[in-house]
Amino acid sequence: MGRRKNFFTEKLEEIKKQKISIKLSPDVLSEINERYTLYQLEKVFGKKIAAQLKKGDDLNITLKTMYKLCRIMNWPFPSWFIVNVETENKD
Repeated sequence: MGRRKNFFTEKLEEIKKQKISIKLSPDVLSEINERYTLYQLEKVFGKKIAAQLKKGDDLNITLKTMYKLCRIMNWPFPSWFIVNVETENKD
């Protein structure tokens, strides 16, 4: 006899099985393309993420990358995260 799954367990399993695709909207993509060149984006994000941003490909990015994107685009970053930014001091 197996245990009967409760509603929350079923919901979690359903979410786990979903294929999620996240893309930037066309207006946001055009704003990024107007503001930044591929070279400039590569300096901040690296080649792979910069190319995805420029092309509008599916994004699978970390929260750190999302934070950087919010910073360069002057978008608010969700306030439910605590962000600690350390800067390097170059002498």
